[in-house]
Amino acid sequence: MSQKPATFQLNPKEVFEALGMSISGISEDSQELIATFLAQSARSIKNTLTNQEREDDEGDVNSLIELNKSQGKKKQQQLQKKQKKDNKIESGESGLESNSSSDSESNLKSDSSSNSESKSKSDSSSDSDEKSSSNSESDGYISIAQKQVPKAGRIPKRQGKFVKIPFDLKGVTGVTQVGNLITISTSAQNSIFFNKIFNKGVWRIYFQIISGDVGNSAIGIVESSISDYSSSYLGFIRQGMHYASGGGIHQFGNSTHGSKSFSINDIIGFEVDMISHRIYFFHTFQQQPVCLINTPASLKITYGSSNGTQYKVVAVYKLKKPLAIAAKSPTVKVWSL
Repeated sequence: MSQKPATFQLNPKEVFEALGMSISGISEDSQELIATFLAQSARSIKNTLTNQEREDDEGDVNSLIELNKSQGKKKQQQLQKKQKKDNKIESGESGLESNSSSDSESNLKSDSSSNSESKSKSDSSSDSDEKSSSNSESDGYISIAQKQVPKAGRIPKRQGKFVKIPFDLKGVTGVTQVGNLITISTSAQNSIFFNKIFNKGVWRIYFQIISGDVGNSAIGIVESSISDYSSSYLGFIRQGMHYASGGGIHQFGNSTHGSKSFSINDIIGFEVDMISHRIYFFHTFQQQPVCLINTPASLKITYGSSNGTQYKVVAVYKLKKPLAIAAKSPTVKVWSL
């Protein structure tokens, strides 16, 4: 028996059946040889077909490469043409921008020059208007009467209104009034009342003694029910109080000291708070340490003096809110009702 190739392990019967051939009358050795031959032939055919397919594929690849080269070259030419065109356009725009920039700079310089000149004129006009407005405001902000008030005692409009409240001189003899200046030419003591009843709001009033008998002078407050009082100082009755020249605060015959005494040309006064019913006292516009509380609901302001005394009402302000500070007047005196 001939030797069988080691590389093939075939079933001859299956090979012959696959080819539609009969194996009857053929020896087993012949069957194996024929099957091996057929298998080798099939393998050779398969390899040939595979090689042919590879060659075809390589041909296709080469064709594709050539096609891509052609298309790439064509695309490159198109891009180069487009780049040249863009360069021309960009060059033209650059020229336009250069011209536009020059024109813009020229216009800006022109506008800046015009604006500067206009602004200079405007500023000059504004300065002139501001000076005029400032002078006008300075002249019109306060009245001539308020200008007579020392700066330390002036209250700005945002805090209060400067008002004029004349005295009630009806039935009073030996007393004359010129503006805010009062002159007493009688030997009798007189308490002269403001022509107003104070029953609401907050008020600041200042007096100044110009000449005369300071020792017998006082400023005071009395219940509005009192219409005349000439026998003594108001601080000796239940309905009234006064700030005496010695510095004492008198009410119903009782005195509380601590406030400064006053003399000729001193400016004295008080803040009457009808909201909290308190009275704070002032000397040369400085708040004093004594405070009078629990005041009546309706009051009159008065000044009392003797023969030959001359005094004036320096200022009357209607305040928007209390300006006195409670902590500055720790000595509290209760009005005895």
